[in-house]
Amino acid sequence: IITLPYGSDSYMYSKIKNKNVQNALLINYPEFAKYEKEIEQRVFWWSKHSDIVVTGLMRLDGFPRWDVCTPQFVVIDTNTWKTKKNYSKANGINEPVKVVHSPNHRGLKGTEFLIKTVEELKEEGLKIELILLEKVQNDIVREIMQEADILAEQFIIPGYGLNGIEGMASGLPVLANLDDPD
Repeated sequence: IITLPYGSDSYMYSKIKNKNVQNALLINYPEFAKYEKEIEQRVFWWSKHSDIVVTGLMRLDGFPRWDVCTPQFVVIDTNTWKTKKNYSKANGINEPVKVVHSPNHRGLKGTEFLIKTVEELKEEGLKIELILLEKVQNDIVREIMQEADILAEQFIIPGYGLNGIEGMASGLPVLANLDDPD
């Protein structure tokens, strides 16, 4: 049995060391904090009965054991993503830089901070177009990435998700929080 703990099935909020991550989860998904004892029982049961536990995607907070620790175990079919052939010369002064952001969880991705930052840069006179894609089919995201200059992935939880991998497969520079102070 190989266990890959992920999401609300295994995250125990009180055991998260990074308070920014804990706060983002509590704001966006407060209901899971109510079931922490049940989650803890499942995590410990799987820890006991699994042959291999692969952790890392959600960090190591709260897991009693891991056999393999990887920073990322999610993958995409890179054959469905094409590397950009044409890159713009936009630098924010001559033309708008197109920044795409496709959050599935705004609070965890830091969308509010990205929007505020883009507005501040515009106030300073820079030309930036923020393309916010939410609840959009993946084939449309693929098309828009071909026209974008930068992918803004996530800024609260350290690491990157599927969207970051999609951006890299498209040949975009990807902005993500890779700093883990814990």
